[in-house]
Amino acid sequence: MESNKIIPKGILFPFILLTTLFFAWAVPNNLTDTMLAAFKRIMSISDSKTAWIQVVCYLLGYGCCAIPGALFIKKYTYKSGVMLGLGLYALGALLFYPAMLCSGINVEFSFFMYLLAIFVLFAGLSVLETSTNSYVLAIGPESTATRRLNLSQAFNPFGAITGERSQLPASELAAIQGQELSAVTMAYVVLGLVMLVLLAAIWITKMPNLSEKGEKIEFGATFRRLMKNKNYVWGVVAQFFYVGAQIAVWSFVIRYAMQQLDFDGVLASLGNAASADAVVDALRNVEPVSAAFYNGC
Repeated sequence: MESNKIIPKGILFPFILLTTLFFAWAVPNNLTDTMLAAFKRIMSISDSKTAWIQVVCYLLGYGCCAIPGALFIKKYTYKSGVMLGLGLYALGALLFYPAMLCSGINVEFSFFMYLLAIFVLFAGLSVLETSTNSYVLAIGPESTATRRLNLSQAFNPFGAITGERSQLPASELAAIQGQELSAVTMAYVVLGLVMLVLLAAIWITKMPNLSEKGEKIEFGATFRRLMKNKNYVWGVVAQFFYVGAQIAVWSFVIRYAMQQLDFDGVLASLGNAASADAVVDALRNVEPVSAAFYNGC
């Protein structure tokens, strides 16, 4: 019966730590998406320039670092991959603070520093996701691996919701409107500190020393073999366009709504002394259908 258990005896706490990571990496994914409008407003940059944030996140961070992360895991262990990913995650989040300090010198340079911080953070997420998914599958019996991974993945949406909810706390709304980067930056700094605590917990916890077994990877031969598989190639192409469309919608639907409904004009009409409740009430009543929904809740 032990082989049929999703979480066998002795791995409960390591499994909880690994499952926490599914929550943890969803937070910056969604927090960064919703911060595009905040960066535009605070740093007075164009929509096209804010798109560099998503380019750095997904094309450079995820796109360029997943394979190196997989090679690192192949050479060492899953736990090493998890710790490397968490370390980069924490470092990237903490780099938001010096990026904020650079705004006092030059806004353009500060934006570049933010992009650098985001790249490091999302490189960490790439390595973290690659290693954690595989670790959860391998940490218990093979017969229950899929159910174990599904259980861990169930916590990912909670992290996504947390990221969405973290975008504009009422207590920090006035600071955002006053063009203070600290309100944005501190959310990431706190996140980085939490990741350091989680990294320390994983480091000191005795976990199964698992790694990928097999021969040395022949990257060129493997690539050529995959290129001959038409289903694989077209699957990658479909995934590329799907993710591209998804990120574009997530990133710019906020800006589109703000322009079409003149949210900036509504906020400007309230003045700088408007309370958070006044801002919320004004924005809720801009569009009649959504206003009826919110007022009815």
